[in-house]
Amino acid sequence: MASHFLAVPCVKAEGDHAGSFHIERRWLFRRGSQTLQRQDIASAELVETKDSEGAPYFSVRAAVTAGWSVEIAEGSDKAQCEQVLKDFEAALD
Repeated sequence: MASHFLAVPCVKAEGDHAGSFHIERRWLFRRGSQTLQRQDIASAELVETKDSEGAPYFSVRAAVTAGWSVEIAEGSDKAQCEQVLKDFEAALD
């Protein structure tokens, strides 16, 4: 179980007025960062799954044209995740 949690990064995504998105991923012993342009982001969506107890769990996932995706937000509050998705999509426009 510990190896699972050590493999999951903490993600921070920020956008700027120039249309760039800065994504920083931090693990326990390393970190990585990337800067993406607006055209590098293919789509964003709200993904609904279930947690370990069977309750609904939500995440906002942005797909990148390079073929990978990044979780922008996650949690059990659907309204909060929907708002994050709306804010992210507004930042893309």
